[in-house]
Amino acid sequence: MEDHEEIFDGCGHEPCSNHRICRGLDPTGPVKLMIALAAGGGADTQARLIAEELEASMGWQFTPEHVTGKGGLNLAAAMKDQPPTAWSSAWL
Repeated sequence: MEDHEEIFDGCGHEPCSNHRICRGLDPTGPVKLMIALAAGGGADTQARLIAEELEASMGWQFTPEHVTGKGGLNLAAAMKDQPPTAWSSAWL
């Protein structure tokens, strides 16, 4: 079985509290959702909708932050500079 098939096996490709990857994860505060494209566009809307679903299913809080420019390189640099204890996610 391929790794990605095993990861999603049994949960319908939806994030859920039984998800093998998510089990045991418990952010101590909001998860910073870093978005590489401008506010109000399609990618921003998608990122926010996915964050809403994750908030509902996992109980986590997401805080969007836009880090635009240089085709995503600014976002990559910002992710690299996050402290090791930070809960951050990138949306390119």
